[in-house]
Amino acid sequence: MSLRQLLLAAFAPAVWSVAAAAQTASSSSSANRTVSVRIYVSLSDSATRFFPVAGYRLFFYRTAADSVLVTTDSMGRITVPLIPGDYRLVSAQPVSWKGYDYSWNVPVLVRPGMPIVDLRAPEALLTSSPPVRAEPQQTGSPSSVAQPIPPFGPRPLETVRREGFWFNIGFGSGSLGCSDCGTRVTGLSGGLGIGGTINPHVRLGAFTSGWVKSEDGTTLNASVVVAGVHYYPSETSGFFLLGGLGIASIDVIASGLGHANESGTGVLLGLGWDLRIAKSVSFTPFWNGVGISISDGDANYGQIGVGLTIH
Repeated sequence: MSLRQLLLAAFAPAVWSVAAAAQTASSSSSANRTVSVRIYVSLSDSATRFFPVAGYRLFFYRTAADSVLVTTDSMGRITVPLIPGDYRLVSAQPVSWKGYDYSWNVPVLVRPGMPIVDLRAPEALLTSSPPVRAEPQQTGSPSSVAQPIPPFGPRPLETVRREGFWFNIGFGSGSLGCSDCGTRVTGLSGGLGIGGTINPHVRLGAFTSGWVKSEDGTTLNASVVVAGVHYYPSETSGFFLLGGLGIASIDVIASGLGHANESGTGVLLGLGWDLRIAKSVSFTPFWNGVGISISDGDANYGQIGVGLTIH
């Protein structure tokens, strides 16, 4: 049965895809006996969600005679190669922000696969505070004094970094066509993804995508399972590109006529945007294009939808 015959046999809803597992990768890498250590330094309060501490100096200490001085860039970031071992990360001087002085003195175990060292207000030492501010005195009542509240605030969503394991599930609508078909057919579509993070720009994983339509006892399904990569051009943006290569299948079940299946090669290309709604959860709108090549011809479908990503 040709792809054209399969397509003309199909029409209506239901979507589902299954993913394979990928090994979780780390945001740090080791080479030549050193580990690339990444540090982020930022402050926040209720009025300012993200203040990168630029030009800030820190020391990595192992012994009194063994120390490394590092300085943050304009986005409060540092990357430094270090020999594995136990260190203390110590501020060279406090940083003053909104009337408070902040400094850090924390232990760091440098090892392959270590996470990013994220220095924020809750981990800092407050070495000074602003004077208390007296409120205007009310007639007939004692004066009140407002106690200052350190501007720790919640961790800003923009500073949450991409690292470790991730999982995504998404649903939407898709349009399928083939090389010898004169029209396209709309059905339901969706997919799964699972994998690990190599660095803030690259995630590897296994992805599935599927399209399905059924009517009058006939169901047509097209799907792919691929190994692929998410590429994020910016460390601070959730926009990503997707590409993957793997296996594909077109399957038809016709009531009273039986079941037919063809397998071949599948390509998955797409783009999307992770919009943080919690520390480890993103709302992810996406568009994907899928190409399928089998012995009987070629098919393709595009899908647009929304998903949920767990980081």
